[in-house]
Amino acid sequence: MKVLFLASGNNNKGLVDNLINAQGLSLIKMGVDLEFFAVNGRGISGYWSSAMQLRKYLKKNKIDIIHSHFGWCSLVALIARRKEKIVASFMGDDLLGSYKNGFYTFKSKQTVKINKIFAKYFYDFNIVKSKNLQNVLSNLKNVSVIPNGVNYEVFFPMDKINARNQLGLGIEKKIVLFAANPERPEKNFSLCKEVIEKMGRKDIELLVVYGVNQQTLNLYYNSADVIFLTSIHEGSPNVIKEALVSNRPIVATNVGDVKDHLINIDGCYVTNYDVNEIIFSIEKALTKGSIDARGKLDYLKSENVAIKIINIYKLLLI
Repeated sequence: MKVLFLASGNNNKGLVDNLINAQGLSLIKMGVDLEFFAVNGRGISGYWSSAMQLRKYLKKNKIDIIHSHFGWCSLVALIARRKEKIVASFMGDDLLGSYKNGFYTFKSKQTVKINKIFAKYFYDFNIVKSKNLQNVLSNLKNVSVIPNGVNYEVFFPMDKINARNQLGLGIEKKIVLFAANPERPEKNFSLCKEVIEKMGRKDIELLVVYGVNQQTLNLYYNSADVIFLTSIHEGSPNVIKEALVSNRPIVATNVGDVKDHLINIDGCYVTNYDVNEIIFSIEKALTKGSIDARGKLDYLKSENVAIKIINIYKLLLI
């Protein structure tokens, strides 16, 4: 069995996204013969060019399964395929739409419609990251919920002072970590700022981090007193799972599968969008120091997630 991982390289210097790369490496570790192919370029011309490049690649290399990640990359796979099976992984916005200026954009709504049609009629199997994404494809039988796994060797608890020292951060203040690009409207950074400003505590520092490698991200998680997520919508946000594995307190809005992972974890709080409720939750989380979650999340281990994906591959090749 030969698998090709297909994903965008636009945001990672022409290489597939770090998260997708990590998932692929977990499959390789489990014995899967797997290679990566990055889709570079945007818009119709960019995707068409990538599809032609992929077609040339497939003519020279025998591939059994193309595992594409995100809706548009799955369309690239569909255009280029010969006899290969296609597994399409939908990540979030491709089935939820893009949020801007308080509304879901018309373009993104049309993209969702396209992805639903192609998932139903053209892809051999579909993977979604959370139940709310599965609900969008509710009439399909060839779909499974498989969240991205977490590499326990990369994300792990460590001493907070040690982590801060490695990052050159001071040890005097409480750190609330916002681990996402604040320019992405669906991340709802304006709410995050409003909450911190209304708290009015000089001993709290809001730290915004994104675009760093996973090893550095683990240091930031362990430097933080609270991980804060204020998103309007999500599929299965990786920051939540990675922070849990690092035993960090979390305050998050009730999006995607957040509640599924945080339920019954002392020191983690799921809120609505009320500023006062969020402040109350952050104040409670700040008293915890750390949480006890890592040992309760075996289902998120990258190797266990890899087994589920491999079983889908085997099913398609029977």
